[in-house]
Amino acid sequence: MKNWFKIFFIYFIFGLLVYFNSLNNKFLIDDFTFKSNPDMSETKFIFSQWNPYREPQLGDYRPLAYSLYDFIYDTFKDNFWQYHLFNLFLFVFTSTLIYLFIEKVTRNYNLALLTGLFYLIHPINGIIVNYISAGVFAFQATCMLATMLLLLESLERNNNRTLYFLSLLFSFLSLFWHETGLMTLFYVSSVILLFGKNSNMTKMICLFPYFLIVFSFSVFRVFFANNGDILKQIALSHMTGWEYPAAMFRVYAWYISKLFYPQGIVMQWGTPILHDHIISNVLGLCVLFVILLLLFFRFAKKRILQLAIIWTLIGFVPVLGAAAARSYTCAVIEPHWFVFSSIGFFIMAAYFVLFVLDRTKKIGFVFLSILILFWGSVSWGYNQLWSNQKMYALYWSHQAPYFKAPYIYLATAYYYEGNFRNSRKYYRMALSGYPTDDLIYYSLGSIDQADGHFKNAVLNYKMALKINPNSSNAYAKMGSVYYEEGRLDKAKESFKLSLILNPLSADSRRGLAVIRRDK
Repeated sequence: MKNWFKIFFIYFIFGLLVYFNSLNNKFLIDDFTFKSNPDMSETKFIFSQWNPYREPQLGDYRPLAYSLYDFIYDTFKDNFWQYHLFNLFLFVFTSTLIYLFIEKVTRNYNLALLTGLFYLIHPINGIIVNYISAGVFAFQATCMLATMLLLLESLERNNNRTLYFLSLLFSFLSLFWHETGLMTLFYVSSVILLFGKNSNMTKMICLFPYFLIVFSFSVFRVFFANNGDILKQIALSHMTGWEYPAAMFRVYAWYISKLFYPQGIVMQWGTPILHDHIISNVLGLCVLFVILLLLFFRFAKKRILQLAIIWTLIGFVPVLGAAAARSYTCAVIEPHWFVFSSIGFFIMAAYFVLFVLDRTKKIGFVFLSILILFWGSVSWGYNQLWSNQKMYALYWSHQAPYFKAPYIYLATAYYYEGNFRNSRKYYRMALSGYPTDDLIYYSLGSIDQADGHFKNAVLNYKMALKINPNSSNAYAKMGSVYYEEGRLDKAKESFKLSLILNPLSADSRRGLAVIRRDK
């Protein structure tokens, strides 16, 4: 615990060496959305982010994440390097807490040092530095680690109440960064059950408030902040009872393979709904979990390795619902869902390296050096891919050919360049025949409107409204087209329909004001 500042400094030097070429990377994907939306980029809106009925929540309730966006976009403006340096600082701090946690429960300085270092330089978690909006995952991991460290310290100090309530507070805060915070209860429980020195009854009593926090939050999300029907989205995936576990094996296998061989990592990857080779994939899923369970019992005397396996398994749980709910056409996985659970892999990797070093120092040192150089250099390469949206979306589309999102972001990049031809091409490639197409038709309408093809623009806006009749923005844009054509009555009607759906639509109010002025 006393070496934390020295460890932070060492990690920060490694972090700079690995991620230095990412500091001037531009905004991309959601960064543009948040940066251009005053509600998500001005500090005066921070407190309103806690309102579960706010429109910008977009089906998610992450008030701490959105408050962070308000703060950083208002503070750093267009200084790209400041965002990435800030995220690097957060990432290094999280890695330092990993060191402190491992060192506390094992008293093994080398295992703690290597675990935190591997976590920092491996490309699977590089998204935290490269993608400005992903800094929230470092904050969430920090809250989860603080929960455990404070609880362990509280138990060591004869149930120190101050530390215990601080642990509960961080557990509560971890829920408001991202939905994976719901797993904090299980991560904490595994630590206490494996490393707690109290009686089982004392452990249960100690963990009960954490259960209450998660249960209360879950009830709150269902009744007050449930802005998206997850079960409906899963149903629209059209996966049968056998196709579902087969798809889960594909996404799990993809993620695990990237831990061992980090080539082809993207922020989202998807597998199509499987209709062939289903049995082999289901058997693969069974074998995967059997291997993990056998390893768990094999390392009965190595509690830190048992913890690593449990955390790996806990990380798989949220994917069971999220993988099917995130896309209608394929099962989806996102590596940043595993930002915390991946610690389990790095514990096992560090343990293996130390095992080799203990047997033969020369070979072990060479192996360690090659591993650090390999992971660090691959991360350096990924930093270059993140330099702009078009480059990253092109790479992404090649790595995830069954996933439609890269085409949307590629089309958006071409749109901002003024290349409407390519923008239109990739938007059409993104069409899937599912409800998410309303936004694509809306974007196609915007292209046609900007290109002066008003008739096609109206047709695309009508297609968007056919899919989503409650789209206030589509009515507003259609009203602006009618206004440009001089059809003021039609424009007025569209603006009014837009305001019925969203009384706060500034574009529609502005459009009606201009029509009154012209008349």
